[in-house]
Amino acid sequence: MIGCLEKCAKDVDCISACYGEEKEDSSDDEVVRAGSLQVTAKAASLKKAINDATSDLDTLTFKTSEEVEITKVTLERYGYSEAEDVLGVWLEDEDGNTIAESKTLNSKDKVTLSINKDWRKVDGSLNATIVVKLKNTGHSSIGFKVVDVVSTAEDLDIDNYSPTEYEIVSYAAVKASFDPKGAVKNYNYEEGESYEVAKFKVKAATSPLLVKGFTLTNKYAGLVKLDMKEFLDDVKVMMD
Repeated sequence: MIGCLEKCAKDVDCISACYGEEKEDSSDDEVVRAGSLQVTAKAASLKKAINDATSDLDTLTFKTSEEVEITKVTLERYGYSEAEDVLGVWLEDEDGNTIAESKTLNSKDKVTLSINKDWRKVDGSLNATIVVKLKNTGHSSIGFKVVDVVSTAEDLDIDNYSPTEYEIVSYAAVKASFDPKGAVKNYNYEEGESYEVAKFKVKAATSPLLVKGFTLTNKYAGLVKLDMKEFLDDVKVMMD
């Protein structure tokens, strides 16, 4: 561009031609659009959002007529609540994997979520649950509606579904205890063998408790930590 202008001096036609050349050279290839994308929603069974906690709201279904790449989804908040009540909103699949990372609402009560690359290509359908984390608010209800989707689909249908408005309620969580069991064991480890390294008991005080997983830390006071990658092939938690 600079080289082109240097040749023009004060020739107006030449300068215009240079700018036209730059525009032609820097233009991006247009996205090839094909197929249709329809968005529908199914309400969570309880139809409630929890104060000062994380709650699942509508599960969105993105249905395509052929392979479509979805890159962004824009949600708009509604209901008797405020944008400041929302600490974060994101999308998860049925296994709890994050499809789009958490964001807060903008000044227009909207949030645009970027779909992680592993979930962008949809050939058939994709289910994505709206997950919201609320602060401790005194307001009464909240909901989200899809107002835009950025994708390679030629036709987008986001108008033919009714999003659900969720009552915001307070909930006292069940208290659980976590207690170590048994004595400390010392082993002379042999390759290929399995060993019990810890035993513990989890108990809910007043009602059943659903345990989804544990986080184990390689840590022992005063000693060098074990090289997990070198010495461990697998770690399992087994229920007795």
